[in-house]
Amino acid sequence: MDINKMTYAVQSALQQAVELSQQHKLQNIEIEAILSAALNESESLYKSILERANIEVDQLNKAYEDKLNTYASVEGDNIQYGQYISQQANQLITKAESYMKEYEDEYISMEHILRSAMDIDQTTKHYINNKVEVIKEI
Repeated sequence: MDINKMTYAVQSALQQAVELSQQHKLQNIEIEAILSAALNESESLYKSILERANIEVDQLNKAYEDKLNTYASVEGDNIQYGQYISQQANQLITKAESYMKEYEDEYISMEHILRSAMDIDQTTKHYINNKVEVIKEI
């Protein structure tokens, strides 16, 4: 994962995901933290695309938050939160990178993250359900 191959928006979402993981006292950065951060980005393209497809983004974000709350939090001295990326979050980034290459883009963008989430994340799949083709066209 090369952060220099990501747009500023993706880099910012990853940083917010670290902060969200720290707030939840999680050692791993989970996929839901990344996707929630992507939705909450200032002028979020991720959010804009979903809204154009008539997805209830507030409900989706709540579902991400609810899922984050199911992960075991860790407390104690010398615990560093948000230091590791979970397997599923890594799959999200890896898949986004493959979309970047497929589209012959130079950087991983929010569009690539969204396409990856549609492939990998069950919560996202549930909320977009039958609107996959609409989103792909946007």
